[in-house]
Amino acid sequence: MKRTLLFPIVCCITFLSLQAQITPGSGNILYVNKSVSGGTGSGNSWANAIPELADALKYAKQQDNYTAGNPLKLYVAVGTYQPMYTPATANFGNNGGRNNSFLMVNNVQLYGGFDPANGIVNLSDDRIVLDESANTGSILDGNLGVVGTQTDNTFHVVMAVGDVGVARLDGFTVMNGYADGYGQFLDVNGESTVKDYGGGIYNFEDANTSYANLVVTNNEATNSGGGFYIRTSGPTISHSFIIDNTANLGGGILNFFSTSSVVLDHVKFQGNMASGYGGAISSASTGPMTLINVGLFENTSPIGASIYINNTDLTFLNVTSGGNSSSGIRWTNTDVTLSNTILWDALNVLSGATYSAQNSLIQLDSSTSNGNIDGTLYTSTDIFKDSANGDFSLKSNSPTVNRGSNTAYTNGGGDLANDLDLAGNPRLVLTSIDMGAYEAADTMPTAVCTNYTAQLDANGLVTITPEDVNGGSTDAETNLTLSIDIDTFDCDTLGDTMVTLTVEDETGNIDTCTATITVEDTMAPQLSCPSDQNVDADSGNDTYMVPDFFDTGMATVTDNCSATTITRSQTPEVGAALEEGNYTVTLTAMDASGNTDTCDFQLTVTSTLGLADLTPNLNTITLYPIPTKNVLNIRNPQNLQLNRLVIYDLNGRRVQTTNLEGLGTEQSIPVNELQSAVYVVRIISREGILTKRLVKD
Repeated sequence: MKRTLLFPIVCCITFLSLQAQITPGSGNILYVNKSVSGGTGSGNSWANAIPELADALKYAKQQDNYTAGNPLKLYVAVGTYQPMYTPATANFGNNGGRNNSFLMVNNVQLYGGFDPANGIVNLSDDRIVLDESANTGSILDGNLGVVGTQTDNTFHVVMAVGDVGVARLDGFTVMNGYADGYGQFLDVNGESTVKDYGGGIYNFEDANTSYANLVVTNNEATNSGGGFYIRTSGPTISHSFIIDNTANLGGGILNFFSTSSVVLDHVKFQGNMASGYGGAISSASTGPMTLINVGLFENTSPIGASIYINNTDLTFLNVTSGGNSSSGIRWTNTDVTLSNTILWDALNVLSGATYSAQNSLIQLDSSTSNGNIDGTLYTSTDIFKDSANGDFSLKSNSPTVNRGSNTAYTNGGGDLANDLDLAGNPRLVLTSIDMGAYEAADTMPTAVCTNYTAQLDANGLVTITPEDVNGGSTDAETNLTLSIDIDTFDCDTLGDTMVTLTVEDETGNIDTCTATITVEDTMAPQLSCPSDQNVDADSGNDTYMVPDFFDTGMATVTDNCSATTITRSQTPEVGAALEEGNYTVTLTAMDASGNTDTCDFQLTVTSTLGLADLTPNLNTITLYPIPTKNVLNIRNPQNLQLNRLVIYDLNGRRVQTTNLEGLGTEQSIPVNELQSAVYVVRIISREGILTKRLVKD
């Protein structure tokens, strides 16, 4: 007798002892960590974390004594967790194979994405959530058997059945559910659930669960609701990705028979597929459905690839639908309100359906009333950054930018001061909210300058373009207009000058940078030498005094910078006394930039110019150049009082007379009217007559 009683007593004591091991910590928090090492497993701290989420939920369900004011919170570390127990009423807490599921418990809230090894331990920390690749974070995985084989996966990864109070699932990836149990039922919390609906999350019968920061992916239901199945309940789904799920009806979500309001807030649907209706969403409920900051992209279905609605009043507030298969959007027996919305898919409005739109853009709808935009005027490339590759965020110059209604958004419950768009950027950038789920980032262009060297032309000018100083200025989305404050330079700006490059994008944002323009003069002066010359040596000393060929005008020089100083030099130098002989005269001109030009000519000095009737005082008078072409210069270094100069041809005929009174020391006499020949020049003065020979070229 004693022996038979001992076994039940020992079992009960052992069970109570095991149950007593789990104790929530401060704040009514249980800690779960798949990778915990050591500890007591009581769950009261990260050090004593419970290794399996299934065990923590089993404990919570068995307690089932939490309130909305003091819910139990489960903090779940990163790692992959699989459902270990069936939620069935009659067999709860035991391994049910494919029936196993994570069962949401009344007033129990699950938070994932913690990483205690790296200091991510509180809700105030930046948790590891919303990884679309499903490779990181806290993962709820329905793959119970062979990897890659669906038929041994759990029917539902997560279940919320009946009244769950303030239950919440926040910060998890839910994946690999496979609901293919046609005609099979399971009693959960007193409700009959079906096994071919809701492969990812099965939300049923008054379960007004809060879902946030979820990635629901790669789930399938052979009937309905690949990612979510919602029936006769009003959950809220926010800040989540529902991607790559499959079903017959509602690849992403099936909402069925719900009378409560279903709210989707900041949710992206992408790549979901339905073989029947509703690639992303299918809804047939009398309760309203509200979509706020929702994106519906690249979903497929033969009927209503983006969304299929029947008998559900629908509100779209800042929704973008685009890139879905050709069946697009289908509404039947419903009233739809669109505000600040972009529908860039085929719109099929069937019997009993009506819609009203304000501040919206609907493809192929030309209405411009109520702030709407004519959708026939634009293409997808005018609106979206890269829709061809699945990016339906707005270009900064999209016609939908700054065209939404702030009033509609705030009346719909939005907070312009604090809300973010679907990508996590501020919901309001300019003065008015943008249309659609994304706010165009008003990105600033970046001006990048490079220094530039410019050479003056033959006129002493140079003009540069903005492209000359653009060193790779960029803007994230739009074309840039470039301008510079100084574009023309001349001889007065030789050297370095700072210019400002301004870059402006298509929305009027500007940025500037500065570049150094180095202006150079690389053009040499243009120097012209006189032709070769024969000159007479001065009588009395038998030498020829070299004149300044520049000052006499026999040599000329021009430069593109005419106002700058030209340095002139000649060899032999001015005033040099040359004896009879042949000489090479070299002239050099150098401008202020150091550019030089040279030329030379032959100078022949002879002593045959004087005649016998010269008086000694007249010997200092010289004529040059000999030969000459246009001008004959007379030099009178002793300032003798001369009367006139007479030129005779060799026949003794007078051909030209020039008055020399008041001559001074030097005068130029034009002889350009004379024929090319040899002439006799007589200079008459008070001291006598000087005769010279003139050779005219």
